[in-house]
Amino acid sequence: MGLELSFQTKTDICFAMELMAGDLSKYMIDRPSYCLEHALRWTSQIALGIRALHDIGIIHRDIKAENILIDVRESVQIADYELCYIDGDESPLDREREYTISAVGTTYCMAPEVLQNKLDPGSRATRVLNE
Repeated sequence: MGLELSFQTKTDICFAMELMAGDLSKYMIDRPSYCLEHALRWTSQIALGIRALHDIGIIHRDIKAENILIDVRESVQIADYELCYIDGDESPLDREREYTISAVGTTYCMAPEVLQNKLDPGSRATRVLNE
């Protein structure tokens, strides 16, 4: 998401972003057939967005439907970078490197192997991931 403008009052710092029509979660509940029509394009956009983040050294760590916003042009935007991991040198992520061992994010959206690591750090999943 792009920042359109920012300003400060005596008590608040405000950020103005592009107007969004809603988030993917709301669309999935209210308009499931509409989501089916756009699923391929949105999935491609999400994958490209995650790749772009990885190319600049950012791991989002909380990708879920609520954090995928849909703009007025029916394109998706990845939002909510509160839990992201940012590699200091802004270079592309290396698949062979371990960046962080903390499992953060929304539990019900985590991959099973990440959740298993979080619940039982000595589990087989941990050993397999570290081999």
